[in-house]
Amino acid sequence: MSPKSSKNSDQWPRINAMVALNPDTRLDCGENKVAIVPQYEEEVIGIVISHSPAFDWRFDSLEVMVEDQIYRVLRTPGSTLSEPPYFNLRQYNDDGTTEQF
Repeated sequence: MSPKSSKNSDQWPRINAMVALNPDTRLDCGENKVAIVPQYEEEVIGIVISHSPAFDWRFDSLEVMVEDQIYRVLRTPGSTLSEPPYFNLRQYNDDGTTEQF
């Protein structure tokens, strides 16, 4: 694994940040299985507990704690070749704004 570079460090939510898992967020279920977060009436809120950079940043992941469970969030492939993969999360900032990752 390679460390996050300054080139893509802005593409990671902060550790201990409160995030909302958007519908269609990809979750690693182990054994090469991926689950997709469905549409909910209320947001699924979690806390980022770790970053897991991969050699190829398209395979990066995050560990997010939701209630008492830890989930590994995978990057979602871009809809076109020019759109980079993204985590499909929304981070809540201290000033009341949000950021998409």
